Amino acid sequence: MSLSVPSIQPGTPAAPRPSKAALRALFGGQPLTSLRTPAAIVDISRVRRNCARMLSAAQDVWGVEFRAHVKTHKALEASLCMLLPDPSGRPSLRTGRAIVSTLQEGWGLIEESDANDPADRGQMKRVLEEVLYSLPPAMDKLGDLLALRTALREYSAAGRKAQLRLMVDNVKQVLALEQFMSALTHDGSERTEPWSVFVKIECGGKRAGLDTTTAYFKHFIKLVDEQCPHVSIFGFYVHAGQSYASKNLEQADGFFNTEIRTADDACRMAKEVLYGAVAGSVDERHRASRHSFPFTLSVGSTPTAHAAISFEKQKVNEALAKLSGILELHGGNYPFLDLQQIATKVIPTQQQQEDCTDCSTSPSGWGAMSDVAFSILSTVIAEYPARASTSKTNKLEWHPSGHVQPGDEAMCDAGGIAMSKDQGPFGGLGHVIWPTDRIGWEISRASQEHGVLALRKGDTSKWQAEWAYPRRSSSSRSNESDAEEPKAVCIGDKIRIVPQHACLTAAQYPWYYVVDSEDETKGSTVKDVWVPWKFW
Repeated sequence: MSLSVPSIQPGTPAAPRPSKAALRALFGGQPLTSLRTPAAIVDISRVRRNCARMLSAAQDVWGVEFRAHVKTHKALEASLCMLLPDPSGRPSLRTGRAIVSTLQEGWGLIEESDANDPADRGQMKRVLEEVLYSLPPAMDKLGDLLALRTALREYSAAGRKAQLRLMVDNVKQVLALEQFMSALTHDGSERTEPWSVFVKIECGGKRAGLDTTTAYFKHFIKLVDEQCPHVSIFGFYVHAGQSYASKNLEQADGFFNTEIRTADDACRMAKEVLYGAVAGSVDERHRASRHSFPFTLSVGSTPTAHAAISFEKQKVNEALAKLSGILELHGGNYPFLDLQQIATKVIPTQQQQEDCTDCSTSPSGWGAMSDVAFSILSTVIAEYPARASTSKTNKLEWHPSGHVQPGDEAMCDAGGIAMSKDQGPFGGLGHVIWPTDRIGWEISRASQEHGVLALRKGDTSKWQAEWAYPRRSSSSRSNESDAEEPKAVCIGDKIRIVPQHACLTAAQYPWYYVVDSEDETKGSTVKDVWVPWKFW
């Protein structure tokens, strides 16, 4: 089989990024209310807490490695939080394994840029060990990927050579990779060792990956082994994207178990194809091959990785003992979180982790909005009292009580681009979380550059049940009726909104304003600015 491989184009210029130092000098110490909107806000304390919780689940509960996907935030600082969340308090809580979904993310992890602090770049150099490029490689990116692999090997500190691994799930992909590498070798221009690859496995979501129940899977493994000497199988990668539909811990557990079982089935079948069924000779033949020994079984999503926190140690040990490879967990959305993640009800609160050895017995605090680290600051730009009311009354002012009434609407400057139009189990495109006396408003619909604000369905008790988060602090309540409906929003008001899907929303912003809800300002002023990597 012959495929046409385009000419390579390593070093494709990245989108220019502004100077972090200049942005920090301009915005550092400024109150959030002074910022031009829409603006992306990140709470650094929550990011660190979320990252430490996830890495602790992998290391302390499961005793396995964790692979951190950086695609949600695309920022060096947040990537460091994922790899090393508590460098001073618990330096052993760390991982050197990262996942990227674009070339710019891969280069961004190792670039020398004034968009980042030199100290952060130095710390990344000490911790980063390997990077997985998580899309099957397009043929016009093979040259760039080879250049990135070379750069990674030269990048790491202390004599280590950081690795770049690829993701594959189709015969044509590996044949193209083999043809590309063979051409370089025959030309004498480059001699390289085999590419280390994860084989992506489908586990029910029809998202991507090979189906191990078909003959094609065995054909794929055999072809890689016999016809692609420049390809080495590192392991099997499973992601249950459908786990985002989880409504409780039991459902997320089910998806997590499916991920593990699917990865292990793939591993067992591959070993049988490669080394035969005679148990005594399999390991010996595996070690002698060019493929990694043992195979790595990488499983996870943010919902299923959160579900893994609740497993009892005995159950963990039983699960690990049955596997034919080495388990690792992976996830990506968890540093920021969003409405879709909150709706899964599988995120334990900080108090539960401290007080509950088996979090599955105490579900009332799962999915707390107080864990969400990412929100959008927006400005109210129009008021429409009673516009959607069934009474059809044309009102120019809000209700005399100052509280929103059914049918009231308003407009803010965060629309479909600023928020994305992804939806989830909760209504709207985003929920207002600040000021706390405006909780209850949502972006009910959006055009390109503006969102329409309306009252969320239900009442205070439903909102609290959804979020597991107090609607407003007791100090802001003047009387019992004040806790029933949120206050009206007025032109010029600043509001913060949690989006349905942080990954798509964050990608729209040139930089993030970083606050700290645990500092003396309670997160009301800018502490830092992060400049994310953009595009592909």
